Amino acid sequence: MSAQELAQLATQHGSDKWNGHWYAGPYAMHLESLRQQPISLLEIGIGGYGDPEAGGASLRMWRDYFPNAQIVGLDYYDKSPHAGERIRVYQGSQADPVAIARMLGDYPEGFDVIIDDGSHQNEHVIASLYMLWQYVKSDGWYIVEDLQTSYWPNHGGRISDLNSPQTSMGVLKSLVDALNWEERHQPTYLPSSFDTSLTGMHFYHNLAFLKKGNNREGSTEVKANRIPGI
Repeated sequence: MSAQELAQLATQHGSDKWNGHWYAGPYAMHLESLRQQPISLLEIGIGGYGDPEAGGASLRMWRDYFPNAQIVGLDYYDKSPHAGERIRVYQGSQADPVAIARMLGDYPEGFDVIIDDGSHQNEHVIASLYMLWQYVKSDGWYIVEDLQTSYWPNHGGRISDLNSPQTSMGVLKSLVDALNWEERHQPTYLPSSFDTSLTGMHFYHNLAFLKKGNNREGSTEVKANRIPGI
């Protein structure tokens, strides 16, 4: 029922998360447990390009889906007309550390959910992930939409080198190994922040969900990145 409700809200507010893309099912599956919680949700990309009055559909959809949440939007263009009850709006590039820091000054504790529906330029998607992952709260989610641009050269994607670290999908695929970093037989290996805090990844058509938590379960075979006796 939750997916149907979210699809109805997307249709009501004109968000392309339904009837354009078909994201309601995965969103409802992973975020349903947060619906009544007093969460904070950041969405990068408000929509409508340079028209200040255009866009904002997804912000209003999330406001209604999460009745106790604080909704935050970040966009390259001025989208201040979309600020309102439980919705705050910031202006700046998603790849600009100064703009990100300015916004985080109001949210130093971070966000329960971060959604990248911004420029979809691969370099911007990667920059935002690296800057904002540390500001996802424990048990929270980092979500990247419209990953089809990983294969589009006009967005910095690659036609043939599908594992390129310069594409969004290339970076995300490389993080799968982070889930199992404690199994690496490499004594000098120093874990990254993704290694120790990425606990799950879920991929759908043009959509990825990254789960934040404590990824220090330990290994039954490997100790301190060394297999005893080898």
